[in-house]
Amino acid sequence: MAVAWVSRWLLRPNPDYPLPDAAARGWHFTRWWPLDIWARWDTGWYLDIANNGYRSRGSTASAQSNFAFFPLYPETVKALASLLPASARSVEAQLLIGVLLSNILLLIALILLRTLVAVSQGDEGVARRTVLYLLIFPTSFFFSCFYTESMFLFFSVAALFAASEGSWAGAGLLGGFAALTRPNGVLVLVPLLWAYLSHRGWKLRRIRWDVAWLALVPAGLLSFLVGIRDITGDLLTPLRIQVAWGKLSSAPWETIFRPLYPYPVVTPVERLLMLALLVVAILGFRRLRDRGLALYALVMLLAPLFTGVLNSSARYAAVVFPLFMTLAVLGETRRVDFLIKMTSLSLLVAAMAAWSRFYWVG
Repeated sequence: MAVAWVSRWLLRPNPDYPLPDAAARGWHFTRWWPLDIWARWDTGWYLDIANNGYRSRGSTASAQSNFAFFPLYPETVKALASLLPASARSVEAQLLIGVLLSNILLLIALILLRTLVAVSQGDEGVARRTVLYLLIFPTSFFFSCFYTESMFLFFSVAALFAASEGSWAGAGLLGGFAALTRPNGVLVLVPLLWAYLSHRGWKLRRIRWDVAWLALVPAGLLSFLVGIRDITGDLLTPLRIQVAWGKLSSAPWETIFRPLYPYPVVTPVERLLMLALLVVAILGFRRLRDRGLALYALVMLLAPLFTGVLNSSARYAAVVFPLFMTLAVLGETRRVDFLIKMTSLSLLVAAMAAWSRFYWVG
């Protein structure tokens, strides 16, 4: 909040980005500045789902609509807001509920993550640094925004935590909620299956019926697709509509080096960041005891790179917690620790300042 406050005098709002009206008046959804700085861009789509449900705005090939956004976060905000008196159900109330929800889920996720890493790596120092590096990542402010980052982090970490305890029903249920939170949430099935097979000693004859609980993860995604089919008649509407955002099938290297719709400054930074994080993900196979988590990190990083669009890749990476586990292991060396902290904090300050002044960040 301090960075956003100072940026009001140091950084002019950008009228050339797709928020000219908001930039001109100095706020987007509410005049209450301490709340408004946590609500930009996709916040509008989540508010639309909470207030109007899913609805079409035209052809899925050309018209952007809220079918591209998954339901668990906005529906949770809607449910919580419904507990308020009718006269108090304002946009400000919804935003406040969403921001509080994001921060509460973040706190719980961090507690679970620290415990999970301490057990997985057997090193409390690595666990502390994992949490620290995640919190100072350049796009970590999204965890406090009216966005889905905190909710997804919570359910993905909680699912892996349940798996580490041998609770496959809990892991499947929590993974199903993760799949209802964002498009690539279903990928949490990868480390869950790895954890299950590892628990069974990688012997097929030891697999039991309890592995069926993990089917709840793709079931979460399928339930959303079926619900949208009832509205549009097309089971794959949430996938097809990505074309309206300019996302096309592309090889990951083309997305990195020749991305569609590049933004000045932001795109070069995201390119360097993604290249660095891909290296970190690969190092995870050597540095992490649980290679299923390393595989999860690599899959989560690569998935968005098949769309041809590099924009928001740094935001997507913020929830990939095994990356921060690997960095925490590397951070045992003082110089590496210092480099990670200074680089992350510098980019975080710049990103928060730009975000609060209506620039595109992620």
